[in-house]
Amino acid sequence: MAGTETIERIIREAMSYDPNTGSMTWLERHVSLFSDSERRTAKHKAANWNSKHAGKEAFTSIGNHGYRTGTLNQKRLLLHRVAYFKQTGKWPTHLIDHINGNKLDNRWCNIRNVNAAQNVYNRKSFGETCDYVGVSWNNALKGYMARVHYNGKSHYCGFSKDDPEKVARRRDAKAKELFGEYACLNFPEERKNG
Repeated sequence: MAGTETIERIIREAMSYDPNTGSMTWLERHVSLFSDSERRTAKHKAANWNSKHAGKEAFTSIGNHGYRTGTLNQKRLLLHRVAYFKQTGKWPTHLIDHINGNKLDNRWCNIRNVNAAQNVYNRKSFGETCDYVGVSWNNALKGYMARVHYNGKSHYCGFSKDDPEKVARRRDAKAKELFGEYACLNFPEERKNG
């Protein structure tokens, strides 16, 4: 527990989060965040750490999962979870969803605490043969077909011989109907208008 309390104190007192850019910056760490060792005093450790890190961006590593990460007290943390803690004063109860699908966009307006089902709703499908989410080329019919999958059922959203955007828009309408604000959309700018 002491480790978690120390990590939370460091986040509160020695890190700055910019909600408009999503970046995290190291602030100076107070000497009380360090302890004496046989070789160095807490004061010396604080001065050394501050000269190297204070004022610099934190959580600049990108993990294999594609998210920004960093280490505090030998514990690996994800920037989006730390940002949530920094903004709310508590850890997320579920997963953090990046609304626009960009794992590196940690602006406060782009992250939200969601359950596992809601997080899946905002996931792009893999293996599609078209640039639009939920739209694929149908070789047999020689055209584009759109579908949305929800609760184990596939919902057909339309077909077009030559206009994938047309069926992508129909697919977005169905996705909004089924998933609401958690829908992964091809045209997210229309979320506000529709």
